[in-house]
Amino acid sequence: MPYITIQKTKIYYKITGEGYPLIFLHGTFLDSSAYSKVIKLLSKKYKVYAFDYPMHGRSESRKDHFTMREFSSVLKEFTEKHNINNPILCAHSGGCILAIIYASKYKVKELVLLAPAGLKYFNSMNEFLFRMFIIKTPMTFFVNPINAIVMNYKGGYAILKKLFKKEYWKSIIHELKHDYINEMKKIKCPVYLLWNKNDEILPYKYSKQFLKHIKNAKLITVKGRHDWPILKPKEINKYLNL
Repeated sequence: MPYITIQKTKIYYKITGEGYPLIFLHGTFLDSSAYSKVIKLLSKKYKVYAFDYPMHGRSESRKDHFTMREFSSVLKEFTEKHNINNPILCAHSGGCILAIIYASKYKVKELVLLAPAGLKYFNSMNEFLFRMFIIKTPMTFFVNPINAIVMNYKGGYAILKKLFKKEYWKSIIHELKHDYINEMKKIKCPVYLLWNKNDEILPYKYSKQFLKHIKNAKLITVKGRHDWPILKPKEINKYLNL
């Protein structure tokens, strides 16, 4: 399996397709393999680079917790080692935080944010976990039972592996407590927000804040739930002209 060592951490990654470079950033609790179907669709038009964050999937864990601000330098080093200039970043959920931070500091052609995190949506960790596992998880089975089984298996297995790792939970809690409005204001590239009105984790009403703070943002309303890129990956064809 392909790995690259960056800042003393082995990072798993995969490259598929040909064309303009697109880096796909997965959501919290999952890894790049959970998005294999949407990545396959993207690779019909782009050269897609997908990897697992530290402490996620097949990448190594770290002894200290990391923030998305810190990991943006890891992503930058990844692009340099692969000679990627001015990439498209496509991210889902928590991965959008990394995309926003990276685009605020480095050159990016476009941002495609799917059900984006990036604002302080939750008052507590308990509220976040309630929405994730009590509200969202049962709903996924009504949308696409087969894909939901795969997604929840991967997510559940990932959480069990890291259940007692303080560094992992410190990283999650850190992101929940922060918003990234200052970073949003620094983004210069076009930004496409693909958000659905029925998002049970990150409410659609917050799209107004993204449009307010990101100069070149465009909102595209999609059908489905929070995890629509995994549950109904073919929907992306309608919005990105694949």
